[in-house]
Amino acid sequence: MQKSLLGSNCLGLAAVIASAVVCLCDNDALAGPPANDQCANAISIAPGSIAFDTTGATTDGPPSVACQDGSPDQQVNQDIWFNYAAPGIGILTVSLCGSNFNTKLAVYDGCTCVNGNLNLLMCDDNTCGQQSQVMLVTNEGGCYQIRVGGFGSATGSGTLTLEQQLEKDPPPLCPNENECCTGAGSAGCNNAACCSAVCAADPFCCETLWDSLCAAQAQKTPECVCIAPANDNCADAITIDESGSEFSTVSANTDGPPHPSCPWVGQGDQIVNDIWFHYVAPTTAVRTVSLCSETNFNSRIAVYAGCDCNVTDATLLACDDDGCGFAFGPSIVSVAMVACQCYTIRVGGQQSIAGTGVLTITSSEAPGDVNGDGSVDVLDLLQVITHWGPCESCDPCSAADQNGDGVVGIADLLFVIAHWGS
Repeated sequence: MQKSLLGSNCLGLAAVIASAVVCLCDNDALAGPPANDQCANAISIAPGSIAFDTTGATTDGPPSVACQDGSPDQQVNQDIWFNYAAPGIGILTVSLCGSNFNTKLAVYDGCTCVNGNLNLLMCDDNTCGQQSQVMLVTNEGGCYQIRVGGFGSATGSGTLTLEQQLEKDPPPLCPNENECCTGAGSAGCNNAACCSAVCAADPFCCETLWDSLCAAQAQKTPECVCIAPANDNCADAITIDESGSEFSTVSANTDGPPHPSCPWVGQGDQIVNDIWFHYVAPTTAVRTVSLCSETNFNSRIAVYAGCDCNVTDATLLACDDDGCGFAFGPSIVSVAMVACQCYTIRVGGQQSIAGTGVLTITSSEAPGDVNGDGSVDVLDLLQVITHWGPCESCDPCSAADQNGDGVVGIADLLFVIAHWGS
């Protein structure tokens, strides 16, 4: 009887122990998913470190090809969520390095739990071993959603670390005397809001030099007000003479055609950010159209016959990229021009590069060579005598008006004699 009772008690004790073991082993299941398992329950965090555990988490975020990282898995699995409000413009590093499982990490712009991946900024799998890390630019007042999960079925614990580096507001060299929309010889530029925004994207512009790449970034930045040149379109070409012209291609659009036949150096067949000039040749001569003087960017140039904006391969007379003698530099062309004919000059750059410079036009004709045969002799004297008297520009007599005073007379005769034999 005692033996039977003992046996019964043993069986009861065994059942209690087994039940306790099952209970202990299933504590994780009883604990349920993390509090921030769903995007709608994201936890707000600040810079620093926070412990996390994805054990028991489900997956409610969308997949994205940006999250594949060399594998077919587009998902951040068993995800949990955090919200981060950026205190200003700067660089944010989000790291899961050192976690005890194979992690995946995604960051979204905005904290609204949108469907799809329209707001996905960054996604990473294995930047540090089998753990994840991303860096991104933050904007003041921006809210960023951080999604932490695993590769495949992996779950585990770790530390989420946020390191925020803020730009000083404004940076030390914002503002200064440099024009934001053009390349300059020092760092920073003269519009504080523009300078801060550009330097947040490219610190080199405030640390070292506000170069043509910084100016190109400024032209695309809303905080920077860069006004297009008056001669941005061919229809608005500026008429120039032998004195040439200062110019700027900053904020210019591109309205001319590409020219694959030109001797371009580098990428593309286009002259981008182009501006336009018209030039009427006063005499028949070979003229050099040059950007070699004071041009501060990688320029391109083309010259066309006519001034009706019929700019095609058929009307193209000359084009150049780096003809001034050094790589990624300014341009120069020589064109045989006919007296009183109008020519279109197109100035721009390569890719998105823009800047400023000086356009000059010089003639190869020798002083006193009225008939353009390469020598100053009696034939030139006869031309002066033949066209003696008042002379309008572009009249047949204009070549004989060597001093350009509107009259072919004794002064021109003496000018020819002074250059005799040259």
